[in-house]
Amino acid sequence: MEWLIGLDKALFALLNSGLHCGLTDTFFIIITNRWVGLIIGVILFLIVAHLSIGINRWTIIVFITAFLTLALSDLIVCRILKPLISRPRPPFDNIAVRLLVPAVDSPSMPSAHASNSFAFYMFTHRTYGRWALIMLPLTCLIAYSRVYIGVHYPSDIIAGALLGSLLGLGMSLGFKYAFRKRL
Repeated sequence: MEWLIGLDKALFALLNSGLHCGLTDTFFIIITNRWVGLIIGVILFLIVAHLSIGINRWTIIVFITAFLTLALSDLIVCRILKPLISRPRPPFDNIAVRLLVPAVDSPSMPSAHASNSFAFYMFTHRTYGRWALIMLPLTCLIAYSRVYIGVHYPSDIIAGALLGSLLGLGMSLGFKYAFRKRL
């Protein structure tokens, strides 16, 4: 297990300290802001809905369920998993960190940003199909931004992305079952 933690820290050092410049620093500070990601996500959701079936009452039901998927992801990660796992964030783990935002002294594993964005994406993708792929770059950028700005290890991101994807998949299956006559 120690070698895996060492690999995680080495990968963090590589991703957090390399390839920085003023433009990318500013970009990732902006994209990691929860409100910016949410606003862009909503805009992309509406574009996906319009391209796949058009905007109508059904879009509102799908959007509310996608948002509930995101909220459930946040609840599971922040209220259950983070306190249970209690892994310190990189700035509090005695390693060199290029920190671009103020350090938050809360547990690191898994990343709520990664879990929430992947849950929202996966639900939308499973509901609207291929059109939702236009949301994938934003989803990945939000997740990666957390390592870039120095607040998460890569394994936190991977765990969050996997958890969010599974939750989004599960919610989409439940949604399709509940609305099978409509679909």
